[in-house]
Amino acid sequence: GTPAALPPANGFVIAYPGGPYGSSTFYGLSGFDDQDYTGTVNGQNQLLSYAPKSGIAVPYSYASGSLAGGTITDTGSFTLSNGQVITWGRWTGPTVITSYGYTSGYISTTLTGVPLLFGSASGVQNNSSVVGTIGGSATYAYAGGPKPVDFGGNVGSLTSSSATIDFTHETMNYSLAMSFPSILVSGVNKGSAAYSVSGTGTHNMNGNGEFDGSISGSCSGTGCGLTSPSGKFQVGLTGPNGYELAVVTGLLTEATQAGDVAFLNTYNLASYTTGPAPVGPLTGQIAYANASPSVMGATFTLSSNLTTYDASNQPISFSSPNSTLTGNLSSGTIVENGSTPLVDGATMYWGRWSGTTQINDPSVGMISPSTGMPFVVGPDNATVPTSGSFIYTYAGGPKPVDTAGNVGTFNGGAFQVNFGATQSISTSTPLSFTVAGNNYSMTGSASVTGPTQTMGNIPLSGSCSPSCSTASGSAAAVLVGPQVGGLAVGGFVYGGPAPFVFG
Repeated sequence: GTPAALPPANGFVIAYPGGPYGSSTFYGLSGFDDQDYTGTVNGQNQLLSYAPKSGIAVPYSYASGSLAGGTITDTGSFTLSNGQVITWGRWTGPTVITSYGYTSGYISTTLTGVPLLFGSASGVQNNSSVVGTIGGSATYAYAGGPKPVDFGGNVGSLTSSSATIDFTHETMNYSLAMSFPSILVSGVNKGSAAYSVSGTGTHNMNGNGEFDGSISGSCSGTGCGLTSPSGKFQVGLTGPNGYELAVVTGLLTEATQAGDVAFLNTYNLASYTTGPAPVGPLTGQIAYANASPSVMGATFTLSSNLTTYDASNQPISFSSPNSTLTGNLSSGTIVENGSTPLVDGATMYWGRWSGTTQINDPSVGMISPSTGMPFVVGPDNATVPTSGSFIYTYAGGPKPVDTAGNVGTFNGGAFQVNFGATQSISTSTPLSFTVAGNNYSMTGSASVTGPTQTMGNIPLSGSCSPSCSTASGSAAAVLVGPQVGGLAVGGFVYGGPAPFVFG
């Protein structure tokens, strides 16, 4: 019949297992609309090669790849309602992949015979993302993709998966189950391997698709490399409205006895529910104190890209950048929650984790703080002034609570922030609160190199009466809102019968 011409592909994704078991791994992941790379395709839109675009400076690591003398197998495609086509397949045979990583200088590593998974699409929106502009939630149904593969070339299958995106809070939940009937290592059958993994991704702004995150879970079978494998995944979106098709690439490190496992799956929109417009990434302060195993108090600033939130913009899990501090609401509840509008149009939110929560503290390990965990958060899009002075008065927050579980009242206070190359914060009105019948009045100040959004390690001192005479502690603060209309403060105080925290 009449020859059919495919619409030309203008975006691609790749995933490949980067090393054998026990070796360092190069993550072979690329976003859908990456502006740093270019690819070549054949007449069926199947990827033949990729490399950094001419003139693009990639400071830390980059890669190029070629089908070379290999072949393409496990192919397929899916067509969206607007005519966009996503095509996929797997490179096999004598392929060539070269990676460049920077240590004390650039080191080039060439791998041959690497099985690479790819997807290419037409009509990709040229690095323009709807994430951050629309609200609501979406669920996706599996639409196809090449089978998962490990570094040794062993091919598995996808047995189940789920993908949902919360556009209001700019997060994605992803889970999948994979199975490998046999893992061959140097011709020796090591047995089967079955995986069940999941993870949460957050919106990224680096041009590599729309979401990325960590993934972890379990593996059963003698072919497993690790019984608790982990890795990461990235998500690219496209479609008539920019979100109908989701392509997920991922990698589990040292997952089989032959090495890493790579996967690439495509998903078609199954349902979409409208919801509030996104508030953007949030940041803020958390605080907690615990009487056992050791008397201690702590404050931390939440990382906007490592914290997940519920529909009321209340944090339900968090992690520090180096993962030394993690927290999960678990089976606990959120109490004393509230919010307030700011003068710059933003909104701040607060509450306190209560009940059986899980916090992995770097000093004492896993605890469920006896105070619970007060939090105050707001939009992490602040432009910090370079001069001037603002007064921040008390607007609301969770109540102070001690390690015996006594909940008090916060009576007021104010902070002054002076902006400049040396930025300072101080209590312009003493912090006044009452816990377990004791009245506290605390002051403190600190200076930092500015302009900066976060101001930590603010020493506090003051008086306590009637059953205590002195009190001391520490606080931390972070500016929130586009024009720093809000100040989130968390702290802990030693005084009276037990340490307590406030937000």
